[in-house]
Amino acid sequence: MADRLLLRGGSVVSMDPKVGDLPKGDVLIEGDKIAKIAPRIEAEAQVIDVTGDIVIPGFIDSHRHTWECAIRGCAPNATLDD
Repeated sequence: MADRLLLRGGSVVSMDPKVGDLPKGDVLIEGDKIAKIAPRIEAEAQVIDVTGDIVIPGFIDSHRHTWECAIRGCAPNATLDD
């Protein structure tokens, strides 16, 4: 991996209330750490165009049913046949 990597133009879901989410933003990664999240970042880095993609931080424990949180309660009385 490049020392500095810039993900440009993605829909950023930061998972950090201080940073918030960006409908179109950049993420600068230095080594194995997220260094900066902003609407536009200019930096000496390898640039990857992620326009049209969703950018989220990695999950430590990938065996999570995160998607279920988004639909929880949408159809509480539904059956498998519905």
